[in-house]
Amino acid sequence: MKLTVYKLMIALPVPLALVVGYYLADLLALQIGRSITPESGKEFARLPDFELRKVEFNPEVVNVLSYIDIRKRKAEEVPKTAEKTPERPPSYILSFTYLGNRKSYAIINGMLVREGDFLPSKEKVVRITREGVLLSGRWGRRWLRISE
Repeated sequence: MKLTVYKLMIALPVPLALVVGYYLADLLALQIGRSITPESGKEFARLPDFELRKVEFNPEVVNVLSYIDIRKRKAEEVPKTAEKTPERPPSYILSFTYLGNRKSYAIINGMLVREGDFLPSKEKVVRITREGVLLSGRWGRRWLRISE
């Protein structure tokens, strides 16, 4: 049997693919093994139900569960600086009120409002009188007086 160029071109890729595949598979297994070791397992440490133990790798141990410690984690304490301080109500400047026969208007911080309108802080204008405006919202009911 005479070895020709064509027979060589057909037969050469098979052993070449076997050699390259062997080394790529070894390299891939090495990378996967590095990514799941307990030292670099930050992804596993975030899970709430288990923690990975810091142990020496033993090739004789086939059971992967021996490296996992299943127990409840302690609840993290919330720092005291994160406690909410009571929010102060916003300050408004009431500059004008108008009482008509059918409708009443007021100018608060340069905005024209009527009874039933909402201010940017989600406070409702309940009543408009000559002396001021009654607001109702998350800070309770409060009066705004005309500023001079």
